[in-house]
Amino acid sequence: MDEKRENAELEQGKGAGYLGLALAFAGALCWGFSGTCVSYLTTRTDATVLWLACTRLCICGPAFLLVALVFQRRALFETLRNVRELLRMLAIALIGVVLMQISYMSSIRLIGTGPALLIMESGLMLIMIYTCIRERRLPMLREVLCLVLTLLGVAAIGTQGQIGSLGVNGVGLLWGLGTAIALAGHNILPLSLLEKYGSVVVNGVSMTMGAILLLPFARPWETEVALTGEAWLVFGAVVVIGTFGAYCLYMQSIKYIGPMKAGLIAVMEPVSGMFFSLLLLGTPVTLWDGIGCALIVGMMVLVATQPAAPAVSDVPDALDVLDAPDALDESTAPPASAVSPSLDVPEHADGEVAPLSKG
Repeated sequence: MDEKRENAELEQGKGAGYLGLALAFAGALCWGFSGTCVSYLTTRTDATVLWLACTRLCICGPAFLLVALVFQRRALFETLRNVRELLRMLAIALIGVVLMQISYMSSIRLIGTGPALLIMESGLMLIMIYTCIRERRLPMLREVLCLVLTLLGVAAIGTQGQIGSLGVNGVGLLWGLGTAIALAGHNILPLSLLEKYGSVVVNGVSMTMGAILLLPFARPWETEVALTGEAWLVFGAVVVIGTFGAYCLYMQSIKYIGPMKAGLIAVMEPVSGMFFSLLLLGTPVTLWDGIGCALIVGMMVLVATQPAAPAVSDVPDALDVLDAPDALDESTAPPASAVSPSLDVPEHADGEVAPLSKG
């Protein structure tokens, strides 16, 4: 009987792992499509990246709160009454939303897209270190190889083989390191909150906080943006697919496969964005793009065939030091679907949109 139970649990774990990989991949596709839409809006209309980032948060944050009010009212009120949980949400908003946006856009402006993207993806090393500390083990050879393939693939796409473009100045490097920290934080910080309250509540509260924090910088009420009917449809796709849908899919994948695997799979975002740009905008694909894609696909094969790691809920997350209150009763706890409040749409100084992985 015990053997049958163990086999059943093993098969269930494998199924959850495959589902998590599929969700992370789908989230990356949505972000890639969103990046193409943002490229259209920022190059063919007078919309700016900061305006887009702030306005879609202002829309999606309250929308998530409204859904939570209807379907997960107990969980929402439990969160809003708990100061410790609100501080957790504020940490997610500050690091996963505000720091990600400001640091990445600043690093793009100071050191260029290729170096900024490469430094940002080095945040995966922070996730690996955190994961190994949590699980009290050394990095596995497969994980190290996946990380190396990821960084090489991102470097190939970001620099187009121009290694000299990696020269950075001190201030730009600091902003890039801030982006790496934000990437790690956006994958790690929401873990226990997602387990306890579900993605609708977590996303609604943290996105709304992020929108409020970005309002003084974006000042959307002072920006006149004239969009055509077609442009409004594209903007709607950014909000529905690239914000609401993508973050739900991605953070649900973190629940199933953990932040390390999900972060690696999310590197498919610039790859998918490249192909969507080719199909929808006619942006050409270079040999270096193909080399980068091949390296990232190789990484994905390694991730997909890696044995399942311990469940996320089996170990405390980085914010458990706050001594959070007891979880809601199982009978009233919301489903643990998930979402991340981070953004994905930084741009070049000349207005060209750069790919951003997700966190």
